[in-house]
Amino acid sequence: MTYGEYRRAKPRLNIKRGFAGNEPQSITHSAQPTAGANIRSGELIVIDGNTGCWVRCDSANHANVVPYFAFQDQSDTDVQSSGLLLGISCLGEFELQTAYFDTADAWAFGDPVIKGTGALAGSVDRGASFLTAVETIGVVSQGGMEDIAATNSEATPDGNGRVWVLNLVTQWKPAGA
Repeated sequence: MTYGEYRRAKPRLNIKRGFAGNEPQSITHSAQPTAGANIRSGELIVIDGNTGCWVRCDSANHANVVPYFAFQDQSDTDVQSSGLLLGISCLGEFELQTAYFDTADAWAFGDPVIKGTGALAGSVDRGASFLTAVETIGVVSQGGMEDIAATNSEATPDGNGRVWVLNLVTQWKPAGA
């Protein structure tokens, strides 16, 4: 007798390179998530300057603030018991996969990655350039969008049977004048 299954809407953050768990060479930060924010693994987050808690990153409100990727869900039992959520810094050179990105964009190797805004807060967006005046958080790696449905069963596939993630390398660069 089976009782069904539970699948996430989107897969968890997958760090492919540059993260050694609790080893000190990784650039990470743990802080309390904002109560009721429902932050999900793979979303782009920042520390709120007023509260010191994690919030979803929005480029309009968090210009030139170092962003992080949420490692866990805010609702995970380890986050609930400790009160702390781990963030993976865009200052580090991590290669990772996130499901929180604009799937309508045509992503290609080497494209700039920027913070999302508005409805895309907590997600990443495709940047237009690497000009000095543009803040970037990384660069697209390994061809951009990848369908991981064949290798990852934790997320519900879309109507075409695909589970999309974006491959990127974190390399935060603040906007210059």
